[in-house]
Amino acid sequence: MELYLDNATLHPDGAIVNFDCSFCGVEVYIPKTWDVKNMVNVSLGAVEDKKRSILSENAPVLQLRGSLSFGAIEIIYV
Repeated sequence: MELYLDNATLHPDGAIVNFDCSFCGVEVYIPKTWDVKNMVNVSLGAVEDKKRSILSENAPVLQLRGSLSFGAIEIIYV
């Protein structure tokens, strides 16, 4: 699955994306200016987030929550 958030605008308080994934792969495309907080519970899988340099304190925050089993979530910055 591919989730494109590159044209989205976050609320100043940020946003939350909840995952409930098993035996799957998810690619999440987000703007380079956002900060991602990974709080996904993973069992026999991985959340790949190739962080860039440190963002400003005022960067919008996207929280990733939920669960992932036997799969992968990849964060791609665009």
